[in-house]
Amino acid sequence: MRLALISALMLGACVTPITAEEPTIPLTETADLTPNAKWLIGEFERRYQAEAALNEEIGRLYARDQFVRNLIIDMFNREQMTALDREQFIAGTSDIFTRVDDENTAALKAILAEHDMDDIAMFNPDLLMKIFHIVQHSNDEAFQAEMLPEFRQLAEAGKVDQQAYALLYDRVTLGQGGAQRYGTQYKCISGEWTTTPPVEEPAALDERRAELGMMPMSEYMEIAVQLYGDCPDE
Repeated sequence: MRLALISALMLGACVTPITAEEPTIPLTETADLTPNAKWLIGEFERRYQAEAALNEEIGRLYARDQFVRNLIIDMFNREQMTALDREQFIAGTSDIFTRVDDENTAALKAILAEHDMDDIAMFNPDLLMKIFHIVQHSNDEAFQAEMLPEFRQLAEAGKVDQQAYALLYDRVTLGQGGAQRYGTQYKCISGEWTTTPPVEEPAALDERRAELGMMPMSEYMEIAVQLYGDCPDE
């Protein structure tokens, strides 16, 4: 089962270029204001014009990314299903996730062609983790690899969660045929949720996770069971 499976988002809208315009302040309304108040109003308008569309677009992509994932997890937890039901349910919905994530990736690439991550961090630091989720769920492995150094720098600067970098690192290295370092990618193997092999120095896995403030693997696997249910013993 593709655990990153919970990935998708029907985007279907072009990204509107974000352009800053000169603020316009009606003099009839500001004639009695101090020069500083006039400047503050103009700066507010300038930033609103420059940043509002960017915030709304990234927020929209993130909301749809999370919606499909929360929906499938909710159905895992609330609907009665056998192991075979679950397997067929996942297969039957995977095309939606693929469509959503492909469209999200294209939209995010268009945004990043206009704004680098430093600009976005200045606009609104909260957008960085929203971007992370879109990157993490992308089907474009080359794009994920391209973004990995960006998230390493952001994690080292404390601008994103260290676990975000760990998740993306493991996803990229596994995709490139390497070994995951932090055990964030897991799947059902012989009736048990376990880290997707290969894993770099398995005996030191919990130690590496602790360095990034991550929970031990035993607790992490308990969460997998809570989210996806018992792993069927095939």
